[in-house]
Amino acid sequence: MQALKNIIVNGAMILALLFGLTVSATAEMPSVEEVKAQAEQGNILYQDYLGDLYARGKGVRQDYAKALEWYKKAAEQGYANSQFSM
Repeated sequence: MQALKNIIVNGAMILALLFGLTVSATAEMPSVEEVKAQAEQGNILYQDYLGDLYARGKGVRQDYAKALEWYKKAAEQGYANSQFSM
């Protein structure tokens, strides 16, 4: 069940990032801890999302250096959104 939930959340994030849409407030968004855990495991979508959280100060203290660090990790794996965000 958790795997299905992750697939749905990942799919929603991909669509939101690709089309510049926001995910409905009723959709369950991952916690900062979940985002960090996925990012640390190498998930490029979560690395990019964590970069966004740090850049905007959403759920974490705003930290442009950490934002750049996470954007760079995803960008080095070929993720264009992170390359652009840098």
